Amino acid sequence: MEAYRYCGMAGCVLIALVVIWSALGYRGKRQETYSPFNHFISELGEVGVSRRAWAFNIGLIASGALLLPFMIGLGITLDTVWGKLGILAGLWSAISIILVGAFPMSNITPHIRAAVSYFRGGLVTVFFFGIAILAQPAGRQAIPSTPTS
Repeated sequence: MEAYRYCGMAGCVLIALVVIWSALGYRGKRQETYSPFNHFISELGEVGVSRRAWAFNIGLIASGALLLPFMIGLGITLDTVWGKLGILAGLWSAISIILVGAFPMSNITPHIRAAVSYFRGGLVTVFFFGIAILAQPAGRQAIPSTPTS
């Protein structure tokens, strides 16, 4: 069951890499470079505009697939009601990011639904797993809730 943590790390690293790589090659409709101050992150996956949209979208799909076992493993490791709620929210969030990649901005209506679902699901996931980590029974902490020195 320990392999789940590597799926989580790989999923997060993959998302970061595809965002950076796609952003470095981005040229918008007016040939402008990508800026997080002037563009939505979803524009990196806009087919017909972003030259590396294919990589961004495939990367989101693969990252979401890697995050699925991570969410399950983290919730099982925490083994509380909050951890189980975290699994559900985490699966919702991971499936939503898969859908963001499957429905890029060039397919705007399903894309917006998937993107909003991902951001809301991510917030709920962090909330439930955060409570699960903070509320671990004394002497049975699977994940430290405070930094150790």
